Amino acid sequence: MTKMSFLINKISNICHFGRSRLILLLSFIILISGCSSSKNMTLFYTGNYNGIIEGCRCPKEPEGNILNHVTFYKDSIINFKNSIYVCTGNIFSYNFGDRQNRIILEIIGDLGYDYIAAGRNETGFYRRLDKNTAASFNVDDVPDHKLFQRNGLTLAVTSITDPLYSKYSSDSGISDISFEKLNILADSIKAEADVFIVISNLESSAEKKIFNSVKAIDIMISNTNTKNEMIRFGKRLYLSHGSSAEQIGRLDISKTADGVGFKNMFEKITSVKFSEDAELKAYTDSLKLKYGIDKPDLSPDY
Repeated sequence: MTKMSFLINKISNICHFGRSRLILLLSFIILISGCSSSKNMTLFYTGNYNGIIEGCRCPKEPEGNILNHVTFYKDSIINFKNSIYVCTGNIFSYNFGDRQNRIILEIIGDLGYDYIAAGRNETGFYRRLDKNTAASFNVDDVPDHKLFQRNGLTLAVTSITDPLYSKYSSDSGISDISFEKLNILADSIKAEADVFIVISNLESSAEKKIFNSVKAIDIMISNTNTKNEMIRFGKRLYLSHGSSAEQIGRLDISKTADGVGFKNMFEKITSVKFSEDAELKAYTDSLKLKYGIDKPDLSPDY
């Protein structure tokens, strides 16, 4: 017999003691049920692919590419209930004219992202992404934030991109944003959500200033910090998965009557643990032919 069934039976047995006592006991059951329930969701986050679609099998190069991240998504993330998957930016390569970027535009949906932040390498591409996955405080023509509701929790996500990145593309849409406007926007968004996350594609001093000044931000995820770390500031978090797509962060978020709690861990993505998605690899090989990109020679003498 469950604890709840036992309590209900007890109510039936004491009904003759009067209506007032019954109401008191019912109130107690509602109270302890509410205290024991937990609203929760899991946030996965990574970024900085820098246009690497498949592994080069070079010993000195970091692992983590689009094809093995697709495998991780299919094998792991897709099986999680109440999850959100975000890219912190820099899916595309550094060079705007790189033909690899044409391929990435065609396969980006296979990564399964619920949200994609505007990084340095997204200049010229961000406003071309699916509007359901794009939102930014300071990129034109996209929403200023996205809301996600999972298992009774509401999460708000947005990003801020360094205005200096606009020099990489005349059509970047990136604009500057004042601290006054930033605070007003952050306060209004926080009013809608249990947890407010800002993804930073800013240089170090700017992101620290914003995180310290804009108190409505619960979590800042840095896409420019090269370290793999988590730092707590009271009830707030500062996170970074590092300079490459080799790490995927997993943040478990829970809310009880005592408040919101966080638990963070990192999963290392390697080609040994997560082989490249074979079906998508065959498709990207066909796209290489389409766009005139030479297929690398992977013979033993290469």
